[in-house]
Amino acid sequence: QKVNYAMMSDANGYGTWKALSDAILAKFPTTGYSGPVTQGNANGATNVSITLPPGRWLVLTNIVLATTPVTSGGAGAWVRLVWSDSPTTNNPVPFVGGYNSGNIVSPYGNAIGTTLVVNNTNAEKTYYLFLGGVDVFGGYTGNWNNIGSSQYPENSIVAYPAN
Repeated sequence: QKVNYAMMSDANGYGTWKALSDAILAKFPTTGYSGPVTQGNANGATNVSITLPPGRWLVLTNIVLATTPVTSGGAGAWVRLVWSDSPTTNNPVPFVGGYNSGNIVSPYGNAIGTTLVVNNTNAEKTYYLFLGGVDVFGGYTGNWNNIGSSQYPENSIVAYPAN
């Protein structure tokens, strides 16, 4: 018995003491993704990352969406964000509930989601948030305004152990 340990049992009822893990927060850069809002865009790197130790992690994502110029008149976009194991390419690995999605039809929008990430390696692994697809509607044309940047204090990504 130790502080911050819990007794866990397997399917046969055998118990072992396991260390409790704290929540892990993502790192938000000062500059996020600011490319064009285009139909189908699935490779925009937000520069957001989270490093997770081995195990299963429930990752809760909340990202502010903003554009320049501001969307109006019912025009906007539906956005999907996805976790990748590459910092430069949208290379989604098989996650459960992999998309984090939302829309923008006013000055600001919000993309939210929950993803189960399984790090099967023996070391910490870093995951990166990318645009996973965009559906533009109402004839909107413009650019994303720093998706994932630290300029939006409402941005939040927290990983909780799910072992």
